[in-house]
Amino acid sequence: QLMADYFVLKTPRKNKDGETFWSKVGAAFPRDDGGFNVTLEVVPLFQRFGGGVIINTSSTAGLRPRPGLTWYNSTKGAVNNMTKSMAVELAPHRIRVNGICPVIGETGLMETFMGVPDTPENRQRFMATIPLGRFSTPLDIAQAALFLASDEANFLTGVLLEVDGGRCI
Repeated sequence: QLMADYFVLKTPRKNKDGETFWSKVGAAFPRDDGGFNVTLEVVPLFQRFGGGVIINTSSTAGLRPRPGLTWYNSTKGAVNNMTKSMAVELAPHRIRVNGICPVIGETGLMETFMGVPDTPENRQRFMATIPLGRFSTPLDIAQAALFLASDEANFLTGVLLEVDGGRCI
């Protein structure tokens, strides 16, 4: 049996009826099936190779919630707590776990995250809350991930890196 089976809530992947932990918990708990399933696969590989790096994607919403996004905010808070918990549990295996918390960016989901129509006025209202005066870009997020995965960050684990232009200050 995979060590990862014991790592994730010390429950087997599936019960005798074929249900997973997440399918049993259902909608009563913020779900992160992707993080759960990827962890089950990569932890044993990283153990075999003597270590590794897991980078979870969260959001500034998990650190400094905006109104109107309660369920989104809470799922990102769960990702943040999962990141720190995994960091503590996997550190003895030389597996570092960190998270990236980007601020809103110009993507196809911008209007959804704003919770209001995507107009120049609404964009300006959101941008005014970011001290560096712009939205995040995919390049900003990629550069943060590259740093966290690099040898320069080899003593960082459990970090939630705010890629937010100062929004969470």
